[in-house]
Amino acid sequence: MKQKLSIFLLVLFTLTSTTFADSQRFWLANYEQWSAKQGFTFHLENKSNDNDTMQLKDLALVAGVGTGKAFRYASTRPQWELNKTYTASLIVTGKDITLILNDQTVKQIKTTMLPGKKGSVVAANAPGWANKGRKPDYQIIQHQLIITPDNQPTLQVDLLSVEELKACNLWRFNPAGGGQTHLPFQPQAGQSFTVTAAFTIIQRVPVDQLPVMIDTYGQAVDADFPGKVKTDSDLHAKWEDEKRRLAQMPPSTDYDRFGGYLKSPWKEQATGYYRTIKRDGKFWLITPEGNPCFYLGMCTVPSLNWPATGVEGRENLFAQLPPKTGLYKDAWTTHVKQGKKLTGVCFHAANMARKYGEGWQDTARQLAVKRLASFGFHGIGKWGGSFGDGAKAGGISALPVTPVIYWRGVERLHKMPDVFDQDIRKQCYQALEKQIKPHLNNPLIVGWSIGNEKHGIVWPEEIQTIFTKDAKTAAKRALIDHALQSIYQNNLTKLANAWKSDATSVEQLYADTQLKLPKDDFETLRQYFANAYHAFAYKTVKTIDPNHLYLSYWVVPGWWVNDSDWMIGARHCDVVGYDRYALQYADERMLRLLKEADKPTMVGEFNFPADYEGKRGYGSFKVSTKNETQMGQTYQQWVRDAATSPYCVGLLFFHYRDQPLTGRSLGVVKSLTGGEHYAFGIVDITDTPKWDLVTQMRDANLKAAQWRLGNE
Repeated sequence: MKQKLSIFLLVLFTLTSTTFADSQRFWLANYEQWSAKQGFTFHLENKSNDNDTMQLKDLALVAGVGTGKAFRYASTRPQWELNKTYTASLIVTGKDITLILNDQTVKQIKTTMLPGKKGSVVAANAPGWANKGRKPDYQIIQHQLIITPDNQPTLQVDLLSVEELKACNLWRFNPAGGGQTHLPFQPQAGQSFTVTAAFTIIQRVPVDQLPVMIDTYGQAVDADFPGKVKTDSDLHAKWEDEKRRLAQMPPSTDYDRFGGYLKSPWKEQATGYYRTIKRDGKFWLITPEGNPCFYLGMCTVPSLNWPATGVEGRENLFAQLPPKTGLYKDAWTTHVKQGKKLTGVCFHAANMARKYGEGWQDTARQLAVKRLASFGFHGIGKWGGSFGDGAKAGGISALPVTPVIYWRGVERLHKMPDVFDQDIRKQCYQALEKQIKPHLNNPLIVGWSIGNEKHGIVWPEEIQTIFTKDAKTAAKRALIDHALQSIYQNNLTKLANAWKSDATSVEQLYADTQLKLPKDDFETLRQYFANAYHAFAYKTVKTIDPNHLYLSYWVVPGWWVNDSDWMIGARHCDVVGYDRYALQYADERMLRLLKEADKPTMVGEFNFPADYEGKRGYGSFKVSTKNETQMGQTYQQWVRDAATSPYCVGLLFFHYRDQPLTGRSLGVVKSLTGGEHYAFGIVDITDTPKWDLVTQMRDANLKAAQWRLGNE
């Protein structure tokens, strides 16, 4: 439905920049390429002082376009009213932009927009993260976004309606009132179009004043859906149903116990450990028994009491919390972070206690093993089995696993150990040896990895910290030596001048804590340190354990300083482990990275959780599907695309269980959703498999080896 664009006006000003200190933005529509100064933005923006919250009177409606050289903005701060629905518009032509609020034109600016890069889409209903934790005294609820391009069909997305806003509290679980969404609109140079957004501003309700939101079983009180558990009898009925279903889904006999495909026309020598080969242009994982394998794992199995959610300070949200003693005692968990004890409750653990009775932990472990086999998975991924989360709960030791280990007890420069310091290198060796040595002969270890995602990136602050250290710091000496030799060809005077130093000797350079490196030198040394770090990590693991694979550190493409971090990590591992959250296995950029590395790869995390269109209270993840059917279809395409890639040797799905509706943060949480609150799992909060999802997973998993062999 088209709507007129409108404006309610008090103050207007044109800005060259609307960036506020401690600002918060809510994007009604965003196609902004900030670094290139291209595209357009249409958002609500506020700022806070040091001693107050963000107030409604300071809220501004902002529209702007990038010219390629700068952004031109128009903005207004009207006398906003709570519980009033507004309609705002941005009209862009090849000559000007016009801002409208509730049928009144605010401003027209002569300017021309330069479109963003190819492949971009318009994001809507997206709250910003720049407010550093400060909460406004209001909440913005976007209802609709309409884009009307000249000579093209109108694009429209309907979000939370005014009627739904008033009907129940489900929308409160999504801070943006329904989750970020996108419209596939890419304006052309000189094209005219209109962007129209409808929204309501309401009073923010403190968490301790909210009504009961979560029922006895950890489900949203206001949600109603087929299969919702309302009594303990419902739980028991689900278990009986699962027994019948699993009996009809027997594990395939086409695989060895490590996931190797027994019907392959070829086989390799058995070594007793996983290894990789390249055959006919494709990399393969070879199981300890010598069979080719496309490894399919599940992260965080069995997760008996993880993830939990904090209740302190928001007890009013929960209809009934489980007892802290007896059968339910393990539903309560604690975690010490930075010396502070954090507590929380795990509803799926309480549900398993109700469902399976005494010894529910053993039942849950046995069921996890049976489920993975029935659904076509070969084993466990990260943080499961007898490692990580699984170890805390006495995890599973019967399945293959990809353990994540850490530099426990090792001194750090900033976040990284000083790998140039011989004493620190010994600490590193001892830390890894303690974790690896008990498993040297364990054939179920697919491979080791150190840290996860951002843990493996050498960030600029690491190098900045190193250059503030004294002259005895080995890393500082090594970086200076490298710069002197490789960048300045041993010309100390030239280096000192470039780095704004009065040093006349290398020793004086080592002692200088005020060095100012040119940008290019700084990046060269960052990469040098990163290369040394990853080379050391790889060598240390392989020295301790030459038989098992090293899977690197599960980098997330794009979560780095630049693309060099991909190649540095790929250079120092047996298999490039990386995480990717997307609706497709690989886009153009990912395909380029895979080709550049030209090594076997394994995806350590991927998911596209169903948000149930907000009807169950789960959050809308940045990459979401509408329901379990769509989630299963996306999984099938992912497995097929990965299995036919020449590089991929396996996928690890993240993860086994749904997260709590109130978020996985522990301790005192001052909002309804603290931390991740997504339906990532293949089993729900009642420990029941999502049958529409897992049947599609099974179908794809059992075909994966054939797809890789090129037989289907």
